[in-house]
Amino acid sequence: MTTGQNGLMVFRRVRIDPGILSELAEAYRVAFGTTHQKPLAAARTMDGWCVLLPDVLAQQSGGEWHLVGWHQIEQGGWNDQNRELRWEETTGRRGSAIMDHPQRVPEVFRERVHASIVVQRHIPIEGTREGAFISARRDLSRPDEPLEWRTRRGRGTPDDEETERVLAGALADLRHDFDI
Repeated sequence: MTTGQNGLMVFRRVRIDPGILSELAEAYRVAFGTTHQKPLAAARTMDGWCVLLPDVLAQQSGGEWHLVGWHQIEQGGWNDQNRELRWEETTGRRGSAIMDHPQRVPEVFRERVHASIVVQRHIPIEGTREGAFISARRDLSRPDEPLEWRTRRGRGTPDDEETERVLAGALADLRHDFDI
């Protein structure tokens, strides 16, 4: 980001080296069997690139690409103080990328994760502080596929029969309302 002649902030467009784009295209083709769409945002990281595509987050680190669908990111966000984008995948894998010049990466990251969320509900569980959560996510690369439903217990929420009963009932109601 630089300051223009009129004092307004001007964002510099990041140019991705054609060789890097070629490597990303090959990694995407191997993972998904097709070509990727145009990047929405990208930034150099400490050891590679972070490229945000319409359907996946692509992180290059140590010459290898890790591709994760937006619907597979459980949580994450930008830490401006550390200049770091962090995320946790539904598998429990954690990722991060440190960027001196993140460009539009933080806002596009947030928008893409939110775009994959169809419904998200807090489910109160008696006797707990946090209860549980149910979400339905859409794979943005395959919007016609069935939703992916998940339940997650909050801290201190027991894994017992009563909790399972409450979650099963709430999940059945939500699936009835939202599964098309």
